[in-house]
Amino acid sequence: MVLDRPLAREQVWITSKKTSGETELYPFVAAGPGGDEHLERGYLRGRYGGSPRVSVGEIARALTWREKEREREREAKASA
Repeated sequence: MVLDRPLAREQVWITSKKTSGETELYPFVAAGPGGDEHLERGYLRGRYGGSPRVSVGEIARALTWREKEREREREAKASA
């Protein structure tokens, strides 16, 4: 869990990428989770849509991009 306290179901929104490239945004409660379901497990199994599907290549690109950003920030501070 990312937060110290759980979010209410009404506070969670899910995004899902369509094959057309559009992103759909909808409230978690619209996905119809049951009252006694283990929500995190259900989400990770794709029951509510918007399942995280991240490839190793995407993670590597994101990390490389972030490291380049940090290096540019360090260079900018050093030249200031």
